[in-house]
Amino acid sequence: MTEEDSQDRTRIAIYNSENVWVEQDLNTVASMILNKDKRKQVSRLNQFITSELGEMVMVFQNVLKQAAKELGYEELRMLSYLMAVCDFENWIRVSQKNIAESLGIQQSSVSRAINNLAKKEYLEINKQDRLNFYRIKHKTAWKGKLELLKKEIIEFKSKQEMEFKD
Repeated sequence: MTEEDSQDRTRIAIYNSENVWVEQDLNTVASMILNKDKRKQVSRLNQFITSELGEMVMVFQNVLKQAAKELGYEELRMLSYLMAVCDFENWIRVSQKNIAESLGIQQSSVSRAINNLAKKEYLEINKQDRLNFYRIKHKTAWKGKLELLKKEIIEFKSKQEMEFKD
């Protein structure tokens, strides 16, 4: 038996992702199955964590120290709530009215806390027509892919450099 014959024996026919019948090396197929099992385990773990604890947001320790020193109770409470409800890339799609109802406070208190957080650079307010959209600044916390955070940081630094040149 030649080496080529033994290699032929370790090949099997399977359907690929496009449902085409192809021959694959047995070791490759075994690796694909193992990786699929690992992906399933990771997916189940992620589902368990999300169902038990909720989604995760990365918060930077230096920001927490700074916030504890310079923010008042209502501002800290608001920042915590906004981090808890932000979507990917830190967008917040909740109205001030809904925030007030969720926290059991007046809408004017929500407005004041949000404006103070924006002045202190924890949050940005984007106005379009009569609507306000909020976004937690990337230097405060991050929810999303790390590649997008890196992109945000690079864009932020290039804006700073351009402002410095002017």
